[in-house]
Amino acid sequence: MKTNTEVTGIIGKHHSFQRLLEPFPVVNPYAPELIYEDDRLQARRNQPKFLQLINTIAFLRQMQKTIKRYEGIEYIEADRTDIDMAVKLASELLGISLDDLSIPARNLLQLLTEMKQSIFTRSEVMNHTGWCKSRLHTHLTELIEMELVVPQSAKKNSLHTYKLLYNGEGQDGRKFRIGLAPVQ
Repeated sequence: MKTNTEVTGIIGKHHSFQRLLEPFPVVNPYAPELIYEDDRLQARRNQPKFLQLINTIAFLRQMQKTIKRYEGIEYIEADRTDIDMAVKLASELLGISLDDLSIPARNLLQLLTEMKQSIFTRSEVMNHTGWCKSRLHTHLTELIEMELVVPQSAKKNSLHTYKLLYNGEGQDGRKFRIGLAPVQ
């Protein structure tokens, strides 16, 4: 929507800013406090992306940081503000929206949260919702694929249990990532 001269001016400002940045390595002292759930494939895949996003934000904010030295190497440290910004960005970039779910799956998710149980069986859900087995299977599978629910046990001849990971995020229509929270 901008004219070519406005776009050229904006690009010029970005190039000027980039020339001011120094190639400092970034150290994240909060990395041990960042907890990732290893039972979800998407969380494991997004972990390196999230850590790199924190480093990138810290790098871009280097002028607001103290340069530290260790054995002759200058570096900057990521801080809680960098992590909070990364959580917000990662939720938007890597997150899901409840709008991505079908309406029956969204209804099932709401009914599961009303059960007030984080671990449940299919029969408990059928008793609570009144849904038939095939309808529950279809929409529970959708919730599992979106990693809002994860299977807990799948041994032969045993009762299958599931864990609800969803805690009410995204009710306002915004994207979210399960298990992604700012460092306290």
